[in-house]
Amino acid sequence: VGLYAAPELLAQEGGLATASELSRYPLIGPDRNLDDLEFLREQGFDCAPERAMIRTDDHLAQLAALRAGLGIGVCPEQLAQRYGLVRVLPERVGFAVEVWIAMHQDRRRVQRIGLVFDALGTAMSEFLAT
Repeated sequence: VGLYAAPELLAQEGGLATASELSRYPLIGPDRNLDDLEFLREQGFDCAPERAMIRTDDHLAQLAALRAGLGIGVCPEQLAQRYGLVRVLPERVGFAVEVWIAMHQDRRRVQRIGLVFDALGTAMSEFLAT
């Protein structure tokens, strides 16, 4: 996960070379999720409510705002690549997250459910490896 923006947004403002230039851009970040706000601040992305133009705890809404060129925010690398977003300040914010898929072991014994679970696991592994 890193900081990303739409290329059009960066072109409008003339690019982003240093962390101090981040203040020229609208920020997209969490709203009421204090744990996310604190974690991002510790990672070097201070998107406190008074600094963020768009605040939502919905990650899909954050992604939609990024894709629309409404600001700079955090996004998983795989999604950013898929939607043509540009990584900014990689030395400032970058962290890994664990991804898990789980199911009750009793369901695993049902062949068709086990096959779907295995297919999902394979597809997720391939997607995350890109």
